[in-house]
Amino acid sequence: VRTNNAGRRLESEREYEPLNRAHTTGKLQTPEGKAFQTEQLPIKRALNGETVSAMEMLWRDDTQKAQYLSVSAAPLYDAWQHIRGAVTISHDVTTLRLSQQQTEESTGELDAVFESMTDGFFIFNQQGRVVRMNAAFRTLVGIPTRQDYFTRSADERRSLFQLATAEGTLLPFEQWPQNLILRGETLKGETDYLLHTIDRRDIFLNVSGAPIYTSNGTLLGGVAICRD
Repeated sequence: VRTNNAGRRLESEREYEPLNRAHTTGKLQTPEGKAFQTEQLPIKRALNGETVSAMEMLWRDDTQKAQYLSVSAAPLYDAWQHIRGAVTISHDVTTLRLSQQQTEESTGELDAVFESMTDGFFIFNQQGRVVRMNAAFRTLVGIPTRQDYFTRSADERRSLFQLATAEGTLLPFEQWPQNLILRGETLKGETDYLLHTIDRRDIFLNVSGAPIYTSNGTLLGGVAICRD
């Protein structure tokens, strides 16, 4: 029975079709593309006494252009607490939803590239704890041979490795590549290391890496690439 200016602007951008009829034409759907049942619609739920908060809905016009709405609804009561109607508030969240989809797609593409790299690649935080590694790195250091690796503490994981100079001199953890990087050094692959892996292999590693900073210069962690 009433709508505000913003609501009228939204309606002017598409052929008008009330929410309680749109689901029957296939225009109004869940974000996953499924049709709504009448009793699922926010206004119907509000008329039954329910308060609906930020329910996301997908509207497709005749050209199949998508518009995402966040809809809230609540019943309107008279002085005797009888339901006399309902009020709905709709927000157009299309830009936000499409941005999220693009981010997810880009992340998926980056993940695919990350995992397909033949060099071992890992990312670590300010404390030197590895927060991400690719399949090549996991295989390189023998992680697949220890099913309990990821359930162990950081100290326990570190004890499974031994890192030494190319000549065989053991290095304390403070001199491991990730800690050099966290101190601001950029490693250009000029130094080789001898690694005793989890599965008891001795391999020579060439390590490159650099710190990761925010735009204002705050250190976030680092990244390193390892080659056998």
